[in-house]
Amino acid sequence: MNRPLTLKDNDTVVIIGAGPAGSFFAIHLLMLAKKMGIRINVIMFDRKFFTEHGPPGCNMCAGAIGNNLVKKLNEMNIPLPESVVRQEVDGYSLHGRIGYSYIKTEPGMKIYTVFRGSGPCASEVRKYAFDQYLLDTAINLGARFKNELVEDIFFPEPGSGEKIRVKIKGEHEYFQADLVVGAFGVNTAIVKKIKYGYVPPKTWHSCQGEIRVSEDFYTRKHSKFIHVFLTNNPLIKFSAITPKGEFLTVTSIGEHVKIKDMENEMRTNPEIRMYLPADWKITCHCHPQLPVSSAKRPYADRFVVVGDACISRFLKNGIESAFYTSKFAAKTALMRGISSNDFEKYYYRECMRMFEFDNLCGRILFRLYDIASSSDAISHVYLSMVKKEQKGSDPDRRLSRILWNMFTGDAPYKEILYDAMSLKLIFKLIFHGLRGISKK
Repeated sequence: MNRPLTLKDNDTVVIIGAGPAGSFFAIHLLMLAKKMGIRINVIMFDRKFFTEHGPPGCNMCAGAIGNNLVKKLNEMNIPLPESVVRQEVDGYSLHGRIGYSYIKTEPGMKIYTVFRGSGPCASEVRKYAFDQYLLDTAINLGARFKNELVEDIFFPEPGSGEKIRVKIKGEHEYFQADLVVGAFGVNTAIVKKIKYGYVPPKTWHSCQGEIRVSEDFYTRKHSKFIHVFLTNNPLIKFSAITPKGEFLTVTSIGEHVKIKDMENEMRTNPEIRMYLPADWKITCHCHPQLPVSSAKRPYADRFVVVGDACISRFLKNGIESAFYTSKFAAKTALMRGISSNDFEKYYYRECMRMFEFDNLCGRILFRLYDIASSSDAISHVYLSMVKKEQKGSDPDRRLSRILWNMFTGDAPYKEILYDAMSLKLIFKLIFHGLRGISKK
C-alpha cells in the first residue's frame, strides 16, 4: 500500500518563480507552517532581480493594487510601505465613444499603483519594487532566494513516492524536492517542459509602454485618476493610462495587440491624446500575455501550479488572483497532502469554485458593456447617469457601483451581473434616455 504524500518536518519546497504568485505561496506556507509547528525549507528560484531598472527587473504588469488586496495585506500584517507606492489613486475616469465620467473612490478605500520592478529607467524618485517587497517578506519569514533559472522539471512515476527533480541552468546535478511549485506565470517557456498532461490557459495579448512626464503635466491632466478608454479599433478591446508619479503606464488589451497597434491608437485617438504629452516617447515596452481561461491539470504528485498559469480573474486582478491561488495551494499542501488527488480535490476545485463561474459572468458583463458602449445614444445615457450619481443627485449610485466594480475588481463578477440585471436600474436607464430625447 502506497504511503500518503504529505509535507513533513524539514521537507524541502522549491518554488519556480519569485514574483507575486511564488512569494505569496512562500508567505502563506511559512506562516501556516509556523502555526502548525512544522519547519519547511523553502527555496525560490528566479532569473530576475527585481531591484534592476528596465526589462531585467520588470514582471510586465500595469501595477494597480486594488482595495481588496490592500486589506488582505493589512490583515496579514504586511501592509504596503510608502516606499513601494508610486501613486495613491483617487478613482477611475471612464471614456466612452462620446464623453467621459469620473468615478471616485469611496471613503476608506485604497487603490495604489506600483512598479513590479524598479521602474523603466533610473529615476530621481527612488522607490521599492513591489515584487521585491513581497520577496523580501518571504525571505524574512525564512525562505531562501537563488537568482538562477530552472530549465527543466523531472516528474517521478505516479505512486512511486520518489521526489521530484529540477534542473538548474548551468548545473549538471538535479535538485531534489519534496514539492515543486510552478509560479512561473504564462509568460515563460518552461511550460513546454511539463509533459504529464498540464495544459496552460488560453491567453490574450496586451501591450504596455512607459512614458515619462513632468510633474506639472501629471498634475494638470491626470489628477490621480486611472483613465480607461473604449476604442473603435477592432484589435484593441480597451486601453488604459495608469499614473505612477513621474511615469504613465499605457496599456492596450486585445487578442493579438502589438506595439504598432498601441502606438497608432495613442496617435489617432483624440481622447487618449488629451492625456499624453505632445512629445510623448515610450521609454520601454512589453507584451505580456493575459489568461482568459483556466489551465487543465495544473497539478501532479509533488507538483502544483499557482498564479495565472493555473487560473486568474478574467482581464482583472492578476496579483490578487495570485494571492488566492497561492493561499489555496499552501493550505492544501500542509493540511491535506501533496499528491495529485489532494491538489485536484482541495486546491483545483477551490480555485474553480472561486473563478470559473465568476469568469463566465465577467465575459457576459464585458460583452454587455461592449454592446452598450458601441451605441452613441446608450453611451451618452449611462455616462450622464454616472455623472449625476457622482454629483450626489442620485443617492442609489447603482450604475457607478457597477462600473467601479467592473474596473477595480472589488466585487465578484456574479454580484456585478446581478446588480446590472436589476429592473430598477433598467427602468432608470430607459427613463433617463427618454427624458434626454424629450429635451432635444
